[in-house]
Amino acid sequence: MNEKEVHPYRRILLAILVLSFLLRAFLVLSGGQNYWPDESRYNKSREAAGALWVGDLPGALRVFYHAGHLLFEVIGVVPATMEIIFAPSPKIPALFFALFSVASLWLMWGIVRRVGENERVALFAVGLLALCSTFLYYCRHLLPYDAAMAFGLLSLFVGLRTPSRAFDSLLCGIFSGCAFLTYNGYWVLAGFALLTHTLRPPRTLAWCLRRAFISGCSFALPLVVLFLLSAAAGVDLLQQFLVSSRMNTQGSFSEGWSLPFVFLWHSEHLLILLWAVALIYGLRESALAYRKEAMILCLSGIFFIYGTLVVFSVFIEKFVVQGRLVRQLAPFCSILAALFLERLWTTFPKGKALVVAVLVLAVFQAALNFRQPLTQVFPTEFQRLALEASGSTEKGKYESVFDHHIYPEPLPAKDAGRTIIRKRHPLQFLPYQYEGYTPDQRNKLRSSDISMRLILKAKE
Repeated sequence: MNEKEVHPYRRILLAILVLSFLLRAFLVLSGGQNYWPDESRYNKSREAAGALWVGDLPGALRVFYHAGHLLFEVIGVVPATMEIIFAPSPKIPALFFALFSVASLWLMWGIVRRVGENERVALFAVGLLALCSTFLYYCRHLLPYDAAMAFGLLSLFVGLRTPSRAFDSLLCGIFSGCAFLTYNGYWVLAGFALLTHTLRPPRTLAWCLRRAFISGCSFALPLVVLFLLSAAAGVDLLQQFLVSSRMNTQGSFSEGWSLPFVFLWHSEHLLILLWAVALIYGLRESALAYRKEAMILCLSGIFFIYGTLVVFSVFIEKFVVQGRLVRQLAPFCSILAALFLERLWTTFPKGKALVVAVLVLAVFQAALNFRQPLTQVFPTEFQRLALEASGSTEKGKYESVFDHHIYPEPLPAKDAGRTIIRKRHPLQFLPYQYEGYTPDQRNKLRSSDISMRLILKAKE
């Protein structure tokens, strides 16, 4: 591929990154922050930023003496400080953390190039990941998943450098540790990045042990420092980590093997058919000894992550598989699909036209997938609409139904009266139902009309 062919791909990459950020900015500005109870973790960032603003460093440090997604709260001090400077608004941190989602797209480009593929393949991979609904709709919420994903992919990126240096092992371990500390549930991606780096060529015992030792120590070093600092402050952080590791039990352990497929169908729909075909292609090529490095990386990532989720949920019952854990598969599925499209592009007589058709269908499917998140109204916004419609002086004449987060299942609602306003409840966006709900709870959510409604009460 010559230089004239390369530059257009980079310009398209830049366009994808800009459009992806603008899409996420629109999502954030349309609201939805503080819907999930876990978003309250960001309040610790505000507390620490407030302490730092008045020069109380010990007070700021005391905020972070706990195990749950610690680095997310530390990073959150940046947007929390911006809130102090400008004005308090949950949209500021949401926009800040959305940048990590865009960074993951850029890192995909680097990862594909680092395993020896050309810029067209890298562009296919970035474009397909940008079309993933699971990489979009979390961006509006104050949650650690996008930041952790970016650190995990960054660890993988630096760990894939050839030839490998000791400094790369150091960085790989540090960034893997950052992924884990940002969101503990992404230890699977962090572990895969470390394993991939350890097994890089040359695969002699001496080189593998050297990389494993350096990256393992750099991964553990921040944790050891945290344990020592917290112990000096009288906090048993290690015990907190052990307790928090047993807290992800909302949902069903037994569906850990099937939930990834069902969740991805509801979030991506036809896009996972492309992933399935690409997986079959990858397995076939590997069986025929066509073992490109990118192919090995993708297949290893998919089976390592999926297998780990199944073992630790179905067999060990250590944690329940949630949609947010399944999204760790998306980067590897996207790269594998990009390799499949590249094979079509370069091998078959009408391959280019077929690839263009597939990409057009993928864009169309993504537009359908994005529609509900982009138009979703959340309880806070609905309550404001209801107040405007009912008027504060006539509040007793009206009743709001399901204008709140529903867990574990909807309670019977009295629907006696005329509906003034009706909006879809967030949990009618089906991917949200794979965050801590059992199959029975999901059935009750789907068999009930849980739409948010403002009702004019019937006269008794």
